[in-house]
Amino acid sequence: MKCSECRHKSFLEINGGPNRYYCRHPKVVAGHGPRMICRTDRHSTELKIKTSPKWCPEKIGSDID
Repeated sequence: MKCSECRHKSFLEINGGPNRYYCRHPKVVAGHGPRMICRTDRHSTELKIKTSPKWCPEKIGSDID
């Protein structure tokens, strides 16, 4: 699963700074709260990560319980 295709991604616009994408998957939020996927360039909305991080619960063989 790619983060760009996941329904659990959440975009947070920061006024005047880099915007951020967070993972809000229930397993991630339960353990640590929303986890940042990536920061964008200033004023950008592009999700730059092309795959999923190794901690992603949607990824086969993930290490999140």
